[in-house]
Amino acid sequence: MSSGPTNKATSYGRSVEVPSEAAAEQTATQNVADLAAHLAEVKEAAGHFVHVQADLLLAKVRRAAFFAALALAGLVAAVSFLATVVVLLISGIASGVTELVGNRAWLGNSITAAVLFAGAALAIRVKLTRIKTARLRELVERNERRKKRHDARLGRQRAS
Repeated sequence: MSSGPTNKATSYGRSVEVPSEAAAEQTATQNVADLAAHLAEVKEAAGHFVHVQADLLLAKVRRAAFFAALALAGLVAAVSFLATVVVLLISGIASGVTELVGNRAWLGNSITAAVLFAGAALAIRVKLTRIKTARLRELVERNERRKKRHDARLGRQRAS
């Protein structure tokens, strides 16, 4: 081996140039500098990626808020429309009853209000009764299933 910028060595019968210590140190220094530059580039790209993802999330939130506000406005419009229809319908019924009772508005309005109130009360009572009956039926069925499982574990049979 000779001294100089490169050294010659033999490996498996071939001559191979081996860089000198100074050249190897310069290459290592260059590799560290390249690595630092690449890391800075990756850091910058990662920062850009995070900002883009944050912007996308913000856009999704804004879009969701817009559609929620739109749905709320639609709901308010629908409720207002239905309320207007109901008021006009009840007013028309009251006017018709007023004509039937000899143009006595107080009596027509009172009869209409009483009939509507009684109808609403009846509808509520029917619905509550149905709910109560369904719950009771469910409770009875659940207890029957429990009894059958209990009897099956004990090896008994019940008469149906």
